[in-house]
Amino acid sequence: MNHYSALFCGLFFLYCTSCPAWAQQQRKGEEIQKITPQYTGLLHKQDLMYSPYTARWFQVFYNHYDPNAEKLALQKIKEHINEFEILCFIGTWCPDSKREIPKLYKILEAAKFKMDHFTLYAVDYRKHSQDQYEDNWNILRVPTIIFLKDGKEINRFVEHPLKSLIQDLANIVSNQPYTNPYQP
Repeated sequence: MNHYSALFCGLFFLYCTSCPAWAQQQRKGEEIQKITPQYTGLLHKQDLMYSPYTARWFQVFYNHYDPNAEKLALQKIKEHINEFEILCFIGTWCPDSKREIPKLYKILEAAKFKMDHFTLYAVDYRKHSQDQYEDNWNILRVPTIIFLKDGKEINRFVEHPLKSLIQDLANIVSNQPYTNPYQP
């Protein structure tokens, strides 16, 4: 009996240490959304980092992106970003969202953006969510990153960058000419 108890404890230890999402969730004491490709609704960074479906892609792109590689663009963002509120719509199923949203978080963190002015929503393949928050924002493609001042839309990034995400964001927040790929 003692042998089986030791074996069980050893296997349990290996399971816990090999499952970073579970271990991290338990350490932080935060409730993590259970995200699937069909998930819609409000999201937070910890949901993307630690939910098993999204952690696979979010952590890879997040850990491998360095916004400091484009110092001039990052400096422009740092100077202006806190003038804005940012509303972002993604699809957890969407390759463009998977590529750009981890980079967006890295850029915002490097620019010391006040994250309480950032809202992230997931939409389905039809660009709808259960609470229909996207209805007032004309979301046709994801990711869509909307920059607001005093509740009014100033500009938006849609689906993919013209130059690079950081360059496009620098142009938007510094009021340089910027037209997303789908703007008439």
